[in-house]
Amino acid sequence: MKKIVVLAGDGIGPEIMDSALAVLKAACPDHLQCFHFDQRPFGGAALALTGEPLPQETLQACQQADAILLGAIGDPAWENAPITPEKGLLNLRQALGLYANIRPIKVVDAVIALSPIKEAILRGTDFVIVRELTVVSILAKKQKNLKKPTTSIIIIKQRFDGFCVKPLRSPARGRSGFSLSIKQMCWRLADFGAD
Repeated sequence: MKKIVVLAGDGIGPEIMDSALAVLKAACPDHLQCFHFDQRPFGGAALALTGEPLPQETLQACQQADAILLGAIGDPAWENAPITPEKGLLNLRQALGLYANIRPIKVVDAVIALSPIKEAILRGTDFVIVRELTVVSILAKKQKNLKKPTTSIIIIKQRFDGFCVKPLRSPARGRSGFSLSIKQMCWRLADFGAD
């Protein structure tokens, strides 16, 4: 049996999670006995219960799980709090060594008619968005040295060359192109424990 830790989070997270679990149960009714869903507090919900956005028990459950199903965090109610839900997400990524979100997008012919997008544009859509997460983790480790991004860039390049660039260029995928875009995010230095 595979253990899936369910982190609904806060804000719209619980609503998203209810729908995600309903879809999973509808899509895999014959395989549900293969999964054990372990719901744990996380983000703002955990802050309200324990004062911590990532309680130790939740982290331990995630470390022992086969998979983690995450809803959302970032309820505006916690925006000016001394500890925010995002701190839990940063700690989770760092503790588990996570450095990318993988978001595959492939449209199957059976659902094309349900889309408001023209069939000629939609048919054959098949790509993967890989969102890099390491800048935040690296900045967290370099609290006192935030003005030297060179190391961060090298680590990101090495991870992405091995993780997504080389596989995307492989002949097995049937195509060799990829696009790279850079997204800059601003995080409160307080989320890193920086002075």
